[in-house]
Amino acid sequence: MAPVLYALDRNKFSFIAPEFRGHGRSFHGELPLSYELYADDVFGILDHLGVEDASVIGFSDGAITGIVMGYQQPKRVKTVVAIAPDSGKDGWHKEIDLHEAFANIAQDEEMRNDYQSLSPEPEKFDLLLESLKSLWLSPVHINPDKMSEIEAFCWFVGSEMDEFMKLEDIEMLCNKVPKAEMVVLSDLKHGELTPTLAELSRGNRHVLTDMLERRK
Repeated sequence: MAPVLYALDRNKFSFIAPEFRGHGRSFHGELPLSYELYADDVFGILDHLGVEDASVIGFSDGAITGIVMGYQQPKRVKTVVAIAPDSGKDGWHKEIDLHEAFANIAQDEEMRNDYQSLSPEPEKFDLLLESLKSLWLSPVHINPDKMSEIEAFCWFVGSEMDEFMKLEDIEMLCNKVPKAEMVVLSDLKHGELTPTLAELSRGNRHVLTDMLERRK
C-alpha cells in the first residue's frame, strides 16, 4: 500500500496503516483469523485513536476487510476503495492450488527472513501461513446478505488478467452494494493493481482523491 500512501495528499488526508494480526509488527493473538476479526481490529484502532469515522482503501484481504467494515458499522465507514477483493474461495480461479502456493512460500527463505526481522513473534511464520491458508480456503469471505446494509460509496477495482481473483466475482460484489462503481484496469496482474492505481490522476487530482470525496 506504500504507493497509495505516497500518492495521496497528506495535507488533505490523515493516514492510518494497520498491519493485520500476525503480519508485520503485529502479534498473532489467540483467535483464528477471519475478516470479521480483521474488521473488529481496525475499528478497535479507530476507537483507540478517537477516530469516529473513516474511509478505507484496501487491497485483496484489506479490500475484503473494508467491505466487511462497511456492513459491520455502516455509520463509521464513509468510503471503501476495494482493490481485488473476493467473495470466498469460489471467487478464485479454479486452477489456483493454495496448498502448493503456501508450500512454496514456506520454502522462501527471503520472505521468512523478512518476516523474522519484523515480527515480535518471529517463530510463528509457519503458523501464519497455516492460518492464512485456512482463511483463504474458507467458502465465505463476505456475507452477501449484509452488503445491502453498506451506506458507504464503494469503488471496486479489478482486472481480467488477475491470476487469482475472478473479475465476474468482483462485479457480483459491486452489484450488491447500493452505492457502488467498478473500474477494470486492463492487462494487470494481482500485484500490479495497487501501484498502477497509485499513478492515476484526473487532471491535477489523484483518482483516489475523487473516490474518497464521492461521499460528499
